[in-house]
Amino acid sequence: MDYDSDVHTFMVAANYDPLPRLSFNVGASYSIAESEIQNVDFASDPHTDGDRLDDASRWVGTYDPANNNDMEYFSQLDYRVWDINVGASYVINDFVGVTVNYLYTDVEDEDQYVYGDEDGQYQSLMAYLTFRF
Repeated sequence: MDYDSDVHTFMVAANYDPLPRLSFNVGASYSIAESEIQNVDFASDPHTDGDRLDDASRWVGTYDPANNNDMEYFSQLDYRVWDINVGASYVINDFVGVTVNYLYTDVEDEDQYVYGDEDGQYQSLMAYLTFRF
């Protein structure tokens, strides 16, 4: 059995501090992920030594080669993911600060076999109040 998995991520980010108490950040990443299993073949089952009475009899072990019929087809995963984030932080005083971050994610599932079509978008807006003591 051969398993191939390739993941490549490209990222860029920038920070800008226009005032001593104020900062902005922005970032983006693009990921390409592909994986697959090929040449699936199990010669025998160690739990049953490959014993089977005949093709019509019920398999008594934990492994049945019939379960592998579409494994190579179902193991093909191919994703493209964009992540874009922007944020701002402001220090109110020496003890309190506030941060706001926005995240946008776009997923493209090129091979929709395992879990169905996983194309979609995700957005989140997060706000933090920070106390320093």
